[in-house]
Amino acid sequence: MISLQPNPLVTVSWAVTNQGVGPARAAWWDRVWVSTNGVLDGRAMDAGDFFIGPGTAGIQNLPAGASYRVANTITLPMTNSGSFTVFVQADIFNQIYESTKTNNVSAGCNRHIPASTADLAPVFLVAPAQVASNQPNPSITVAWGVTNQGVGAASGGWWDTVWFSTIASWMRNRLT
Repeated sequence: MISLQPNPLVTVSWAVTNQGVGPARAAWWDRVWVSTNGVLDGRAMDAGDFFIGPGTAGIQNLPAGASYRVANTITLPMTNSGSFTVFVQADIFNQIYESTKTNNVSAGCNRHIPASTADLAPVFLVAPAQVASNQPNPSITVAWGVTNQGVGAASGGWWDTVWFSTIASWMRNRLT
């Protein structure tokens, strides 16, 4: 898969097996996590919670030893090329009484997704070298150009900002 835009939609499919000795008789939610560092930790992002129960994948009760399989679409939170690890956690809200909860998280599924992203860069700026006016806040004409140096299209909208300074360098942190 190559992403042609930020935050692409991807389909994630998973299977869960009831490893207990009794049936899972209620409904529950599974969560899909996306990690950029390869582990499921506090920096992982919640990519969606999915209802599992009556009406989902033909499940009424999940007998001991039985499995269910589901597929859902998530938004992958990415703006650049990168490696992502996807995890699924069953029964995220602990709605099912289980003999053990330590096996409710899947192993990670690692993928590298190259992104065809835009890369906007200014290419020229034209402004008066000096402004002569006896009035405060004089109007001047400024022109600039921007090019897309990236491999993907720049879609949507954005704002360009023109900064004026009394010194010969741009130091935004001093302006705010």
